[in-house]
Amino acid sequence: MFKKTALFSFVIIASLSITNNPIWAENQQVNPLKNNNIEDVLLPTQNRPLTEAEKAQLQADLQLLNQSAEEQLALGNEDQAVEIWYRQLRLTRFLGLQSEVQEITRLGQLFWQRGRALEINNLTARLQILEAENTVDNQLNSQYLDIFFKAYQSLGNVEKSVNIQQQILTEVREKKNQEKVKENLISLGELYLSKFDYFNAQPIYEELLTISERENDFINQTNYLKNLSQINSALLRSENSIIYRKRLIETYEKTDNFNDIILEKIAIGDEYKKLDQPQEAGIYYQEAFNLAWSVKRFAQAGGALKQLGILYQDYEKLDSALQIYRELIIIEQQSANFYGLMETYGRMGTIYQQQGNYSEAKNNWRRALEIAQQLNHKEDFYRNKLAELP
Repeated sequence: MFKKTALFSFVIIASLSITNNPIWAENQQVNPLKNNNIEDVLLPTQNRPLTEAEKAQLQADLQLLNQSAEEQLALGNEDQAVEIWYRQLRLTRFLGLQSEVQEITRLGQLFWQRGRALEINNLTARLQILEAENTVDNQLNSQYLDIFFKAYQSLGNVEKSVNIQQQILTEVREKKNQEKVKENLISLGELYLSKFDYFNAQPIYEELLTISERENDFINQTNYLKNLSQINSALLRSENSIIYRKRLIETYEKTDNFNDIILEKIAIGDEYKKLDQPQEAGIYYQEAFNLAWSVKRFAQAGGALKQLGILYQDYEKLDSALQIYRELIIIEQQSANFYGLMETYGRMGTIYQQQGNYSEAKNNWRRALEIAQQLNHKEDFYRNKLAELP
């Protein structure tokens, strides 16, 4: 008898502890939008479609509910506001599919801004049900493509947004609406980039580039070349990235856009370095420096010299690297780039240590440490470097 009583007590205690566990409770929470048998004082008692007059009255009642939710939110009662919005959304379905999806879009934006992950999941689950109800042969009813696309976007669901955008693009292609094709290609390209899907983004931007060239759209042509150069760089296709960047330079030269020409030349040098072609990389770093210096863009000139010095250092052309770093120090002193000065002295210290010139290594690391103390940055690093020396 004792054993049975003890076992019964244990089961009661265990059940209570599980029920009071907040994680368990959250996982067991029912989606308030899941119930299809909706009863509400704002609805007729009979289970039937609403008349136009009843829909108009319900719309007015829903506006009052929304106002009540916003008042609760203003008072800091966010959970109470959310409950009211759930009720509002449940009732909105009686106004038709379009009204419900548009309300999901509005609330999705609101909940996303406030970081309400559970609510986002609940809205997404309801939207997926509505999508399934209006899908035949894996194709969403074309009448609702736009509203479902906007709804999934508001919920931050990139995968669903991409799927619908692809269907929209297919349909506008069939209608040979070139302006709509362009608009949807832009939207699809942005979606792919948002989820770092560079592989699928590339053909989209290649097509957009072709369109911009056909239309003599110089501004967008430049933007798409920039996108393609960055996409190919991310895909480790440096050869292609270089081709697009060289074309970018040609477009920038037409407007004497020296700032971007310099940046692209440095980027091309970086790509050649990835390809283990140090001579080509050095040529572009040097060209970037020469141009930057000639137009008095000293910060960019310093950036180009820095990359050239690192290139020589990486390929163990240490004397050449030291010569470049000495020139770089002059530029950094002129532009008061103290962080850059610290880093350059540090690199020179490393090279002198490699060459066995410990006296010069000490001198350069001491200078780096002095600047580090002024910046309150990397002080221990340079102290340790000095301590390593004999």
